[in-house]
Amino acid sequence: MGHSLSKASHSDPREFASPKDASQWREYDYIVVGGGTAGCILAARLSEDRNTTVLLIEAGKSEDFITKIPFAFVKTFKSPIDWAFKTTPQSALNNRVISWPRGKVLGGTSAINASIYHQCAPEDFEEWERLGATGWNYSAVRPYFLKSETYHPSPLYPGVDVKERGTSGPIQTGHHRENAPISGTVFETVKALGVPYTDDVNTPKGTAGVVHFISTIDQSGRRSSTAAAYLTPDVFSRPNLTIAVNTHVDQVLFETTESKDPVAIGVQVSTSPTSPQYRVRAKREVILSGGAVGSPQLLLLSGIGPADELSKLGIPVVKDLPATGKNLSDVRTFSTSAAAP
Repeated sequence: MGHSLSKASHSDPREFASPKDASQWREYDYIVVGGGTAGCILAARLSEDRNTTVLLIEAGKSEDFITKIPFAFVKTFKSPIDWAFKTTPQSALNNRVISWPRGKVLGGTSAINASIYHQCAPEDFEEWERLGATGWNYSAVRPYFLKSETYHPSPLYPGVDVKERGTSGPIQTGHHRENAPISGTVFETVKALGVPYTDDVNTPKGTAGVVHFISTIDQSGRRSSTAAAYLTPDVFSRPNLTIAVNTHVDQVLFETTESKDPVAIGVQVSTSPTSPQYRVRAKREVILSGGAVGSPQLLLLSGIGPADELSKLGIPVVKDLPATGKNLSDVRTFSTSAAAP
């Protein structure tokens, strides 16, 4: 990849941003930063238009054998395909530091998680719209859940209504093993405490109840990550799609004027902390899909964030946005189940 990109010689994004300089960079219509849960889907869908060029950039490797084995996911933690994030000490947890695995491989965290398929509660999407995210209510997003999924019914779980599930999407879901004997006791105990049993938490009925989890595992027993589902051999072979792995995006590059907000026109990349840096131009859009940590971190490194904090770190300010990187809350709620996915 390095030989096809324009070598960078500066660190201030504003010095890269003049149209004269950018015209010398390698160009793609879309640059997707992060080949994780969302990035794989975006790259596959955008490149369906053969007149559109797409560059997908992933910091990790293209694949790892262990990611294909659903129950080996714990072996991926703190491995080379895990960003191995840790939280700061949490006051509500007696100041403990918590490990926070995130996938560093095509497929991202969908390649290293527990393979539990959960669309989240309908009321969450309704709240999004109430807070201003017009068009993101549950009825608006549900068709896309159905479009993305192929649910494989099991005779062990006849209560799941197939009419409520997707039947032709790339992500493979279903119940793929019988529960351990102890799960029956757990289920009865939970129900005795007033928690009702539900056959499926991925319907408009919502997520309340005790349930046997549905998993993202295909019919051959392999993990159905977004990389496996969307970056198929046919997609990989598209001449208008370029996938760069083991490649870090160091900065988003902006064109700035006094009268307008900054416009992202490309990215600066490298393959290691000591390697040359290269620039790539996006003719249409730079799309950040680096996750809840990676995307705001990249914005901050690129000069988008609290001006006072960026200045203290010697990062030239492109846009003073004080909320960038703030207020992350990872509230983990689980439906009760004794079964492995």
